[in-house]
Formats: sequence, structure tokens, C-alpha cells
Amino acid sequence: MTEAGRDPVCLEAALSRALARARSTGVDQFVSLSHNLGWGEVESVLAAESRDAFAFQHRAHALVGIGAVAEIEAHGPERFAACTRDTNRLFDRVHRAGEGDFGPRIVGGFAFGDSPSTDQAWTGFPPARFVLPETLYVREGERSSVVVSRRISPATDRAEAIRALRAAPEPGFAESVARAGESCSGSEIRIRSSRPPADYLERVRAALEEIRGGDLEKVVVARRVDLEAAGIDSLRLLRALRHAHPSCSAYFIRSRETVFLGSSPERLVRLEGRRVLSAAIAGSAPRGRSPEEEARRRMELVESKKEQAEHAIVVRHVQAALEPLCERLEIPEAPRLRSLEGITHLETPIRGALRKDASVIGLVAALHPTPAVGGSPRAGAVSWLAACEGLDRGWYAGPVGFVDSQGGGEFCVALRCALLTKGRAHLFAGAGVVTDSVPERELAETRLKLNTVLLPLLEI
Repeated sequence: MTEAGRDPVCLEAALSRALARARSTGVDQFVSLSHNLGWGEVESVLAAESRDAFAFQHRAHALVGIGAVAEIEAHGPERFAACTRDTNRLFDRVHRAGEGDFGPRIVGGFAFGDSPSTDQAWTGFPPARFVLPETLYVREGERSSVVVSRRISPATDRAEAIRALRAAPEPGFAESVARAGESCSGSEIRIRSSRPPADYLERVRAALEEIRGGDLEKVVVARRVDLEAAGIDSLRLLRALRHAHPSCSAYFIRSRETVFLGSSPERLVRLEGRRVLSAAIAGSAPRGRSPEEEARRRMELVESKKEQAEHAIVVRHVQAALEPLCERLEIPEAPRLRSLEGITHLETPIRGALRKDASVIGLVAALHPTPAVGGSPRAGAVSWLAACEGLDRGWYAGPVGFVDSQGGGEFCVALRCALLTKGRAHLFAGAGVVTDSVPERELAETRLKLNTVLLPLLEI
């Protein structure tokens, strides 16, 4: 720890304010001590700990959180409003200390739907859950900080609280820990679809009937594949996904003994001050095996009326969701191509300036679910999925990210993901069905997307 980060006056003052408020109101407070340090092997703490953990990285922006000194949970149609209210109230009880560049973050996310999951595999992942980590490492470009947070009750001992706040471990303390754990490489592996492919084809055909009947414009039908192996190292898989998809948002959430992780190509929204960043991603094609085939597939994707129409639906949704909240939006006239490992997408980056005060969770509420993961019209598509998809999505295709004390933050859509339980991985993928869809091609698209996680998993 740096001496600047241990400024006794600043820490003592923050602790005094927290104790005074806790004793006057009877409501527990929190003190967060922040100081700067090098990033190091921060991810190693994910393997070293068995408690709740959260990691999020998008290029030069990253954070890793361990433990939970406070939790927020919500469900039902008002879960976004409840989380906005409760994160604001929680930050109001946090007293900051230290000289770090970055303060506390509240981390977590939302399930795809607002009702509790009926699948035991999703135990520990309610419709909405956020935590204030005990120890949080934050990096933005070349700057990085550690933030240690502790609960302060009316009975808290001052000297003990100061010791606890100064007790954060340095990252990179044990690279060997990061290599510990079992790998599924070389062990017996069994892979099976949770439902036969023929069942998926039937559900796509049913969606097509709804679309051609005029009730829906688009619906994204998803499926799940289960992998069983003697051991699956979640940290190795996280690193493998980051290596395979460096331009994506990598995320890792451990709740109890279950880990949900992935590498998403789809940023839902980032809010920095008044600057809003979002993107529309829809329409995809496999990569070519040669430069000539790659060029041909890219051209086919650009010229495909079906893929362009599917993409345009998402752009219109994002525009309609953000326009009431932004004083201006910048939307390119045509999408660009974004090539990832094994797959190329149509992508339209969207930028805006916030019209009025709003939190990042408010933007998430306006956007989720986009037609890229749900369908259009939104209410009709979500209703159809609940009745006909036959899949408990849990947090698959839900928003995952963080909130800062100013209401800013970033969320991605939880895609290209795996839910890891004891000796088992559940992988999810979906395909957008529109009027020109061919069921067999949609099934092939899900296989392509599943491979973005399956192949790195088999190689670790």
C-alpha cells in the first residue's frame, strides 16, 4: 500500500463521520478506502478466494471485486427502478477515504426475465443482484486503484475498523494460485443438447408462424448445451475467452459455488458523465477458411437482405429507447463488419449525450432486452419466449456490469457464456428469427455461437 492511500487524517475523518451517522440513525454505514497501485496479476485473487467474486473487462477498462459487504436484490417488473433506488441509497451510506483515483463500485447484473429462476443451476442468481465488494481493484487505462470497503455499525470498534480497512492484499501475490485447479483437458467429456436439435427446429418454425401471421417482427430463439467433465477451471476459461476474443467484454460472477462467465461482443451501454455509448449487433455469418472465402462471406453478409433487416430492427429499438433520454444521438447510416473468432457480425456503434440526469441502470431499463436477444415488438417477443421457448435463460442474455457513485458505469449483454456448476458447464446461444429465416440455418448459427465458448473450454 502507498503511504498516500493511508492518510490517517482522511481515514479517521471518514470513519468518524460513518460512526456518528450510524449511532445517530441506527443504520449501518460503510467506509471505502482507496489508494493507487500497479495492476499486477489481479485476477489471481479470483482463484485464491471462495467467496463471491466479480470481474469485468473491456479493453483497457477492468475491475475485479472480492466478497460482499452489502447486497441488493430485486425481482418483478420494477426491479430496475428498485436497483436504481437502492444503489443510490447504498452509495449515500458510503464514506470515502484515501487518495486513489477511483472510488467504490457496485457490481452485479440482471437475469433476462424478472421472475425467479425455476432451474436449480441458477441458484444464487436472482432476477437482480448487486454487491458492494469488500476489496475492489479498478483499472482505467494506465491508472489503477484498490478500494477496500467495510461495514460500520454503531458498535464498531474504531481501531479494529482501521486495521480491517488497511488489510487489503497486494495483487499478484501468488501467480501459482492462478494456475491451480483442475483442467478438463484430457478428462472424459460428455456433451449433449438439453433438447434434441429437432425440438429447436420446431420452435423456430413456431416462431416463423407468429412472424408470418403478423404478431411478431422478430424473435430470438435460444438453446442450451450441457458439458460434463471431471474438472473445469473457471479462471483458465476466463483467460482463454479473453485471449480468443480480445475486443469483447469479459465478465466473471461467482455466487456461492456457481460461476457465470463469458466474453460478450455486445456492449449494452456505457455512461461516462453525460456521454452515452451503446451499439447494435445483429446479423452474423461464419468466418472464411481462406482470404478468398472470408471476402466472399463478408460481402454476402453485407448484401443479405435478411441479415440487414434483422440488424435494422435492433438499431431502431436502440434509437427509440435512447432518444427520450439523450439530447442528440450519432448513428451511422450503415453498419460496419465486426469479425471475431469464427464469426462476423453486423455492428452499428451509437453515441449520445444525456439530456437529463439518469443513471446507467435507467439506460439499461430502457434498452433491455434489445431485439438482438429478445425480439420485436419487445413485449410480444418476451411473452412468446416465456410461453414457447422452453428454456430457463437465467442470466443468459441479461445485463451484467457495474455502477459508480455518480450513477455512471457500464453493462454488457451476457452472451457467449457458460454457467459452471460442479463438474458441469451449461452453454447458451440463440439466433434471430425473421420472416426470411430458414430453421436449419438458425440451428447452424447457434452452433457457431456455441463454439466461441466450447472450443476455448475444450482447450484449457
